[in-house]
Amino acid sequence: MLYSREMPPTASNIAVYFTIRNVGSHGVSLESVSTDAAESQMIHRSAMEMA
Repeated sequence: MLYSREMPPTASNIAVYFTIRNVGSHGVSLESVSTDAAESQMIHRSAMEMA
């Protein structure tokens, strides 16, 4: 799932949210992002641990 809230044209920052699920048996990692739609990009991690 990938989504972003609509922002006013004067907004200097915008966030895009997405979910990554690893259904395989080996670990994976997201190491970078890129887009032609912005001058810079950042990755922030948010995780939920299943009990």
